[in-house]
Amino acid sequence: MKYRKILSVKADVLYKQIVDEELAFFQFYDASIQNLHQGLTIKRDFYTKLHHEAVPGKMKITKMKENACFETRISYQAGTLVQTYYIEASGDQTYLTYEEDNSFTSKRFLRNYQLTSLFYKLIFNHQAKKRFRYLEEASS
Repeated sequence: MKYRKILSVKADVLYKQIVDEELAFFQFYDASIQNLHQGLTIKRDFYTKLHHEAVPGKMKITKMKENACFETRISYQAGTLVQTYYIEASGDQTYLTYEEDNSFTSKRFLRNYQLTSLFYKLIFNHQAKKRFRYLEEASS
């Protein structure tokens, strides 16, 4: 799933805001983390989107390209979720794209996801819109 929008923020300021937000998230689970880098991993419980069940997993930073891309991979028993922010500068404005890519370990998990994906897409778009608004306001 993908959500894209033009924000009235410079790319470098937006990238720093995303990294700061992710750093706060990682520090919540491991206070010893001082900065983010590719390969950094935390272990924690994640909650499923459909049933809100806690499942153990790990979250790893898989890509950090300054002012261009920030990507994490969440691995858990049912599969993986890759979350990526793409940033493209255009003068004083910036194109921000957020993508989620799910892969599953079994056909049952995939089938459940496919059955609920239309409903989830509505929630995804709503949440992404709110997140983008927050990032734009926090970066201003």
